[in-house]
Amino acid sequence: MNYSTPILTIRNVSVYYSKYGNTIKALDNCSTRDLRSGEWLFLKGPNGAGKSTLFKAITRTVNISSGSIELNGKNIHKLSNRELFQKIFLISQNPDTSTVGELTVEENLVFSSPRLSHTSIKNAIEYSQLSNHRHHLAKNLSGGQRQLLALQIARLRKTKLLLLDEPFAALDPANEKKGLELVEQLNMDGVTIFFITHDDDLIAKKQHSGSELFTILNGKII
Repeated sequence: MNYSTPILTIRNVSVYYSKYGNTIKALDNCSTRDLRSGEWLFLKGPNGAGKSTLFKAITRTVNISSGSIELNGKNIHKLSNRELFQKIFLISQNPDTSTVGELTVEENLVFSSPRLSHTSIKNAIEYSQLSNHRHHLAKNLSGGQRQLLALQIARLRKTKLLLLDEPFAALDPANEKKGLELVEQLNMDGVTIFFITHDDDLIAKKQHSGSELFTILNGKII
């Protein structure tokens, strides 16, 4: 596995906003070391510590107040929407962030990767065990099925950086296991995994394989 290419750099990032006349520091001068291609990193912290805000800053769904975030050495705010879309994929507990509920399973995959062959789409559906649901609207799938669909979208798009914000928190053990298997396969294919979770058993297991844990508290990586 190649660890030589920096994929993500987070330097002194702050996100402030006003609430009831008070300034809230969602992220406060937050920095990490460079994240490199093919790594698997965890992010852990209490509720309200800034975990999800950091991911929103990386995906440009919130504006940063100061600092910089770079993807492959280029400031993310200088990337086109298409460049950002091609390189970063976020899967959260809310399946609407990564799949389109009003499209079918097959349409979601075609929409995300329109140049792929019919065979590739068919194989992705079968691998996710969604063959019987290929013409069903995504909004009618179970939570676990939608997360498996989202992971196939990430794979077919050849995502470089996969952000996982507790995507399996509400899933049954069987779907969680299948989801983790897909994430591990993506990682083996060179995708950088940045994973928010409270699952200490998973963190301990992956740390034995070389994964690293970042802890965030009060908007800062400590």
